[in-house]
Amino acid sequence: MRTFAIAFVGIALSGCSAASTEPKTMAMTTTTPASTLSYPATRAGDDHDVLHGTKVADPYRWLEDAKSDEVQRWMRDEDTLARAELGKFPEREALVKRLSSLAYIDSLSAPIHRGDRYFFRRRHADREKPIIYVREGRDGKERVLLDPNAWSTDGSSALGDWRPSWDGKLVAYAVRKNNSDEATMHVMDVATGKVSDVDVIEGAKYAEASWTPSGDGFVYTWVPTDPSVPTADRPGFAEVRFHRIGEDPKQDRLVHEKTGDPTSFIGAELSRDGRFLVLTVQHGWTRTDVYLRDLRNATSSDGIISGEWKPLAVGKTAHFGVVAHADKLYVSSDENAPKSRISRVDPDKLDPASWVEIVPERKDATLDGMSIIGGKLALTYLKNASSTFEIRGLDGALEREVALPGIGTVGGPSGRPDEDEAYFSFESFTTPNQVYEASMKSGATKLYSKVEVPFDATPYTVEQAFYPSKDGTRVSMFVVRKKDAPKTGDARTILYGYGGFQVNLTPGFASWIVPWLE
Repeated sequence: MRTFAIAFVGIALSGCSAASTEPKTMAMTTTTPASTLSYPATRAGDDHDVLHGTKVADPYRWLEDAKSDEVQRWMRDEDTLARAELGKFPEREALVKRLSSLAYIDSLSAPIHRGDRYFFRRRHADREKPIIYVREGRDGKERVLLDPNAWSTDGSSALGDWRPSWDGKLVAYAVRKNNSDEATMHVMDVATGKVSDVDVIEGAKYAEASWTPSGDGFVYTWVPTDPSVPTADRPGFAEVRFHRIGEDPKQDRLVHEKTGDPTSFIGAELSRDGRFLVLTVQHGWTRTDVYLRDLRNATSSDGIISGEWKPLAVGKTAHFGVVAHADKLYVSSDENAPKSRISRVDPDKLDPASWVEIVPERKDATLDGMSIIGGKLALTYLKNASSTFEIRGLDGALEREVALPGIGTVGGPSGRPDEDEAYFSFESFTTPNQVYEASMKSGATKLYSKVEVPFDATPYTVEQAFYPSKDGTRVSMFVVRKKDAPKTGDARTILYGYGGFQVNLTPGFASWIVPWLE
């Protein structure tokens, strides 16, 4: 029997522990001989661009026109060749069956508590797309709210972002048709299941409904649907708008005009109490600008529309995140702190000189997420490319670190700023996704749900090692292998790595690795 190992390599924006050990031997990858297959001919065209005075050839641009007869014929020929070759492998059917049993499984998301209702996403093994359910009360009977499997006969319609109102009476959700990123937002009455025929918003590709406390409307990001606007330019035309329930979306009022910069993304979020509207302009992956609109003296949604924008963090080469709670702003920032720190800000004193640092930058870990749940700071960090979860008071004082099942990745936590209960997910290379309920007061956790996967993880182990990059940077690597596999250096190994877009490769369960390990 051949021995397989899986090695995952990723650079995480976190500190590295000096206690970690270097591997005594490194698994080796194997190479595949050059193909001798006779592939369909692929003509080289004359398309090119001139970039900064340099001619750059793009000979296969014609393949981007998927509707052309030539491209359709090319794809059919490629597909025929691939299927004929793959069909020759005697292990293929068994592998397909095993992968299907691992991919089509039941799972349950963390619940979202709004009003007296609990909303959650459930994935069924026999359904292609997850279904949104709602439960009346914590222990009430669940019922289907949104089932994208029923929206099209060919599976080409999908559910995008969805957000219930704070009172749980309405839900705003996006529908993506024809396997497209384009989306249309709808509003449903949760009690009756009736979908409004008035609240239908086109241009909702990037829309996420940020509800008012009363549920009479929401702020969202709109983009034009005019085909004359090139796709790459559309982010520069994005606007923040306010939609009042029951009114024609064509009359939605402007909250913030377009930036005119196609490399920027704009969005806004209303605080839970409705006092603050926080506007974020993300400039690529390098920096964010943040503006604040204080609505405390506003008597209606007019304050959302016409209030004064005050700069909170503008023109800085840094990233900022803001959570508003109890008349204060909690700001995370990597300005002069690459691993990020947290400051408390008085909304009447936005000058950075008046900010009060409450959680200093850690040297051994990077701040990965900040939220306020149960009147406390819920913070997740990346340490040695895996997650830790801390609970701190609003003064920044550490109260406890939440115990996790092991080395892995935390999703969330999620919860309401006025409720003690919080939910977070956890997974690792050999642990499928699990959802835990936690108390913000005590830090106690209990299993809420877990994914049942036909896979016995007991024969396998996960090891973490570090090795030097070309410039001396220590790079983290996780090795997943059988516990009794000898470290001879000649085990066949799949090596996988990723980096980019501020995305870290942290421990996560991937069902496709299971057959290789087995």
